[in-house]
Amino acid sequence: MLSYYSGWLSALAWLVGAASSTYLPGSVIPSVAALAHPGYTPQPWHSYLVIVGVTAIVYIINRYLVKYLPLLEGFIAAYMIVIFLSLIITLCVLSPKLTAAEVFQTFEPLQGNGTLIMGVMSTQILLVFSLFGWDSTVSEDLCRQSRKAQ
Repeated sequence: MLSYYSGWLSALAWLVGAASSTYLPGSVIPSVAALAHPGYTPQPWHSYLVIVGVTAIVYIINRYLVKYLPLLEGFIAAYMIVIFLSLIITLCVLSPKLTAAEVFQTFEPLQGNGTLIMGVMSTQILLVFSLFGWDSTVSEDLCRQSRKAQ
């Protein structure tokens, strides 16, 4: 029974992971455009068009440019390393210097509601989302355990 549920959990994790990889840019790109241009008001169909566009780009890359995929992955890895290092260096140079007690013992909710619990719960989803992987290896570990147990 446990292997049955873990198999369904794995299948649902793949579906949600695949959907989130297009939903995230679909919600972030119109939001960044709204920040860059104050007169722009994002509509729900704008996000839908970005989702369709991201899906089309992924399809084209996987269908027609698959032989160049290792090269593309290498460029993306180098790009991510350069961006990561530039952000870390910028943050280290320009950030205000605080003591360890101020960093690890002080929490200020900046959402505007002023409650600590709502501040923690509203940011929790971002941290949990980044920790979930697409595949659940529990189903691989429990493959056909119901038959083996009998």
